Amino acid sequence: MHNAWYNVALDNRLHLATLRPGPLRILDIGYGTGIWAVEMKKIYPDSEIIAIDIGNDHPTVDEDGHPVHHGVDWRPGVDFMQEDWGLKDGSFDFIHAGMRWKLGRLHPQISGQAEFLELDWTPRCDVATSPASSDVSRWWQAMKIASTSLGKPLDYPADIETLVRRAGCTVLNHRVIDVQTAEDLFNLNADDPQIRITHWYRIFMFTPAYKTLNGMSMALLTRQLGWTPADVAALVLRVNYQLNLTHSPYYHNL
Repeated sequence: MHNAWYNVALDNRLHLATLRPGPLRILDIGYGTGIWAVEMKKIYPDSEIIAIDIGNDHPTVDEDGHPVHHGVDWRPGVDFMQEDWGLKDGSFDFIHAGMRWKLGRLHPQISGQAEFLELDWTPRCDVATSPASSDVSRWWQAMKIASTSLGKPLDYPADIETLVRRAGCTVLNHRVIDVQTAEDLFNLNADDPQIRITHWYRIFMFTPAYKTLNGMSMALLTRQLGWTPADVAALVLRVNYQLNLTHSPYYHNL
């Protein structure tokens, strides 16, 4: 999804914010695969980049098996539900994150210019849906209940800017991009950013190797709601079918 979000949605940029010249102090919250932090280090080689996450999925060896760190200060094992993230109080020139549920914990421990980029998983639809599409609604309602019970709601509040301000931030810019679940087979212009975003989204969502919906649903619905793995798999299969239809009316907000 890195290709879709940064190369397409942000027009081959890793951030929209204007950063000052010279060495910077940069924080990446929830670095995931570590791609963003590694690419930022290439652009700002003299900058200090600290990347924190609960997991340890960043690249640690090169193609020959030799240890690498890419010049990034990787700090895995951070429990974001705790107040202490192992960071010294102070300011950063730039903070990058994709998890808005952590906003309330950013202040006053750290401060600086921040940018948040995240997909709102809400399956939106502007037209009347057929009865078969109720599988999508049932899945999403269950996911909302399960994620909320963990304190990590997947659905966005109606006014995300209010949440940002409550965290002590000043909103300078807020952009929303529609991500369609279906490709327009009559218009596959590779230069159209909207089409490219949809294309990469579909690769991430519907390529069997990724099993994206199954992966994000199985643990939540079995552990939090007590569903059986078979029930989750069956519902996800039907939801995948609905979202993957050629004329699917669903879309997400980015």
